[in-house]
Parts: sequence; structure tokens; C-alpha cells
Amino acid sequence: GDLGIPHQLTTIEAAQKMHQSLNEEGLMIGNLISALEGEKSQMLRAEYHTLKKVFPQVYVIPVHTPSQTSIVQNQIIIALKSEKEPQWSSPNRYYNIYLSQRYRKEIPNDLPPLTDDFAPIDDYIMKML
Repeated sequence: GDLGIPHQLTTIEAAQKMHQSLNEEGLMIGNLISALEGEKSQMLRAEYHTLKKVFPQVYVIPVHTPSQTSIVQNQIIIALKSEKEPQWSSPNRYYNIYLSQRYRKEIPNDLPPLTDDFAPIDDYIMKML
């Protein structure tokens, strides 16, 4: 219920361990609080590109208001171990609503990847407040 993020779970080293623990069709799903665009999106930009260094496919799905990209909200991040294009539909109509909301714009790669030695999570969170 708050903006606290355990930085140990956001790093490239953590992503590598997650990747290694998955089978070939495995995926990692996480929840991140951030804006999609603008100054309040630093956490998302850093985490997205950190995961992209390990996983061939990373997707972001805003939970509440996909059209309001500058507001801070829950973002679901999905990282796939496979390079195979996922099927973006489900028999569950509620899942289809979320899947259709995936963010399709390019996410700027303007921040260094998060590592065990460099993870300024608190700085990124402060800019969201």
C-alpha cells in the first residue's frame, strides 16, 4: 500500500536469477508503482531497461488509466524468457481488458540499469511524490 520498493528485487543481478529459475516458456510478472511518461516515470524507465538487459521481451500494462500516462499508478511488468511472440488474448474477458491496455510506445532508455551497486530507488520514488 505504499511506494516502498525492495531495491534488491529491481537489479540486473536479481533479474538474472529470476531468468535462470524459469523454464524456456517462463515469465516473470511484477507490479511497479510509477507513471508511464514524464519525470515521474524514472522508476519504470530504469526497471524496464534493467529487465531488457536479461529478458528478450518486456511489456508494461497500466492497471487503471492507460490514457493518462503522467499519473503515478500500478504498472504490471511482464518479462518473457522466450523470444516467441506472446498471444495477447485470453478466454477470460477481464484479462483481455488488461492485455489490450499494454503500453505500446517506446520507453526511453535514458537511465543506467539498476545493479546491486547502483539502485537509486529512493530518488526515483521521491520524484513521484
